[in-house]
Formats: sequence, structure tokens, C-alpha cells
Amino acid sequence: MARPVESATELTSHDFYNGAGGAVDHDHASNTRELRRATTDDNDRSLLVPRLARRRDSKVRMMRLRRCVLCCACAVGFPSLGTVLCMTAYMGGSRNPLLLSTMGVLLPTYTYYVENYGLLGRLARLVDARAAASYARAEAYYTRQRPLFHAAARRWTLHPYFAEQGRAPEFNRWDSTLYDTLVGRLRVMGTLLHTQGRDDFRVEKDKCEMYKFVQRNALPTVPVVGFWYDQEEFLAQLQSGAAFGTTPKWPMFVKFCHLTQGSMLSTRRIKSEAHLHENWDEIATWVRTKWGLHADDITRPWREYSNALTDVVPPGVLVQQPANLTWNPQRGKWGVVEVKVEVVWGRAYLGALLPDDDSSEFPVVMRGATDDDADIEVFDSYLSVITHRGMPLPPDAWYAWVLEPGYMSCVWHLAERMAAIMRADQVRVDIFLTHNQSANCAINEDSLSSGQNYGPYTSFLTRTWLEPWANRWFQTSPHAGHNYTAVYDEIARR
Repeated sequence: MARPVESATELTSHDFYNGAGGAVDHDHASNTRELRRATTDDNDRSLLVPRLARRRDSKVRMMRLRRCVLCCACAVGFPSLGTVLCMTAYMGGSRNPLLLSTMGVLLPTYTYYVENYGLLGRLARLVDARAAASYARAEAYYTRQRPLFHAAARRWTLHPYFAEQGRAPEFNRWDSTLYDTLVGRLRVMGTLLHTQGRDDFRVEKDKCEMYKFVQRNALPTVPVVGFWYDQEEFLAQLQSGAAFGTTPKWPMFVKFCHLTQGSMLSTRRIKSEAHLHENWDEIATWVRTKWGLHADDITRPWREYSNALTDVVPPGVLVQQPANLTWNPQRGKWGVVEVKVEVVWGRAYLGALLPDDDSSEFPVVMRGATDDDADIEVFDSYLSVITHRGMPLPPDAWYAWVLEPGYMSCVWHLAERMAAIMRADQVRVDIFLTHNQSANCAINEDSLSSGQNYGPYTSFLTRTWLEPWANRWFQTSPHAGHNYTAVYDEIARR
């Protein structure tokens, strides 16, 4: 039987040091060594060591620990710097073959160990009080939420497509990381595609199918004007303005459906009809270039499996109206506020708040005792995220309004509603919020292979997802062989 996921166990210092066997350090003065041997009680031996000797022992151990941490940080830091430089060039539009091959090696390794495994965070919390406190908050939150998710999983009926994930060994190991689990999920999806022709993954990997799913189920979203699968037809309607509908709400957005990774730069903002005509040649070239591209999940360890899925998604494009904007007094401009919500077993676990497109902050939103009760932990830079150095929300944060009644309850309920229709064991649902319109939240998109980083909360999110798998607490809806409704064709049960 697979070993179930176990919650972290906190040992008292007495038990911990007894378990360590009371190891003795032999590198110090002989008089200290003799004093340590003078007692048969391991728990009391430190009381017999003179205070100066104990201080010296502590300083030596701390110096060794710091040297170890510094060495590990350098071993991770320099490759990380190279990775960031490569990614910057890639996001700037460079598609140099040497750059792509370098990124194909560096980025999956970097994201696996630094963002997923939390290597720097594990080191930081050994010597940094802020990182240690952040981890303690994440563990305490997991402990509070765990019984609620156990109950949710036992009530959950899993879609047959997601039930197939049980083939992957990663879903039956208590020590699987988030990325391990996603690799297993995408590998099984690829197997189902080639053996049964199942393309249910298009509910994520094809934006056109995802938005049709949202529209079919009357879920609130930003209005989509239309979908196109013929390049020349789309270019003709784009140039004539017919693609924007009869009452355009500028700016309008062009999104390619088959290019789902942000690194593919597949969304274009059209400011106005005049802007379209003034830049037509450049915009038309952009459309033709993107139309022929295949998605490349170059930053993730599951690149091979993800690309195998997106390679069969037909090229397509959609035109969408703009999302509601919120005034950012800190930057003095209007922007979009979005929450990326992780839903596992039909219940929202947490959300990553994106206050605006240019923000360097990474706030993580946790649920409170009620749906309108929430807490936010802020990681004030990308470095803080990967070193797990979070801190409670400052009282003067301009986006603290999301904690007011109505906002987060709208977010949690909408994300859970979409997950319930999909009957997915885990899905990330991205939702737009608007200040002074607490009930007006709207779906942006979803992800079944999310690389979103939540600092120390990531590992506990994975535990929450995997424990019901290890114990088989969920149910699976009956179906006849391979004949079941595709996830993207599901309709809410009334």
C-alpha cells in the first residue's frame, strides 16, 4: 500500500537531541572534553560546560553553518544569475539557437530546485529569522486547513480524465514535489492522447476551448468578441475593424489560443482603431509569425510532455475586451488586479495576488475562519519568494482593500465553481478583481500545469493535493470505457 502523506511533526528539543544521540564535539580543549564526560545524563551535560566554552562551541558551529550556507548559495546563485540573464534575453524576443539550447538546460533545472524544491528557502531558514518565521506560518496554516481538505476530498467525485492520473507513480509518493506531480500529470495526458485520442487537456492548453467552456457554463469573464481559426480571414476582419465588434471598448486584446505560456508573448494590446492602422504592417507580421509557432514550455521540467500536447492544438486566435481597471495610488496609474487561486479537491487553498503588471511584490492570500476572513503574507521581491522571506501585510499596503468583505469570498466561490464543473483534483483559476465592486470578480484563465511560486506554502499545497490520492479518499464518476464527456465540454449540473 502506498505510504500516505504525513503532516510535519514538531519534536521538542528534548526529544530531538536525544534522537541525535547526544553527539559530542571533539574539536575543543581537553578540559571541556573531560567536563562533558563527567556526567551520565546527556540532557544535563551542557550545564557542566563553562559558559565561555559553551559560547565558543556555539560560535564555531554557527561559523561552520554560515560557511556551508554561503557555499551552497554561491553554487546556486551564479547559475541562477545566468538563468535570469538568459530568460531576460528570451523575453526580449531573442530566439537565438544557442540561447534556446542553453535555456533548455538551465531553466528547467533552475526552476525545479530553486522555485519548486525551495533550495534557497531551505538554507535561508537555518540562519534567517524572517525565513524561519515565514515557514512556521505556512506550516501552521496547513495544519489548520488540513481537516477541511480531508473532508472535501471524501466528498469529491473526480472526472474520469483526472482519475487516470493515478497511473503516475508521482501521485502515490508522499515525497513528490509539486513539479514531480505535474510531470506525472502531463505524462499521463500524453499517453491518453496517443492511446485513446483524449484531448481533454485543451481546457487549459487551448484558450479558445477554455473560454468557450467558461461561456457555456455562464461563468463571469471578460467578454470575448469572437474566435478565428483561419489566418487570412482574421487578418481581413482585423484590418477592417470587424474583429472588434460593433461597439469596441478600447483597448482591445488579441490573444493566440494555442500559445498558452507567457514566455510566448502571444497577447497584443490594440489601443485604438487609429493605433491599428498606424502600426498595421508590424501587427500583421506579428499575427503571421505567432500563427505558425508552437508553444514551448521551455522553463519547466515537463517541457517535453507539455510540448507534445500543445503541438496538436490547432492555431487559433480570439479578440477580447479589456478587464476592469483599478487605480493604483502608489504608482499613480490604472491597472489590473488578479488573484491566481489554487483549488484542490474542490476547495480553494490559497491565492497569489498580482496587484498590477509591474509590481515586484508577491502577496499570498490565505483563507481565514470564514470566506470573508483572509490573511496576506507579502514577499517583497522575487528574491524574497525564492528565499521564503515573507512578512505579514503592512497596514499601509494600497491593495489591502481585497481583505474587505465580499472580495475574497467572490474569488474563492468563483474558482471553486469552475473546479466543480471540471471535477479536477487540482486546478489554478485566475480571477480579476475590481476595487469598489466586490461582487464583480471575473475569470481570466486556468492552468493544470502551473509553475506559480508560493514560497514556503508550495510544499504544503502539494501535501494537501497528494494525501487524498495516497489514501484514495475521493470517488470517480462511472463511465463506459473511454466514452465520457471531455472536460472542456462539461456543463454544470443543475
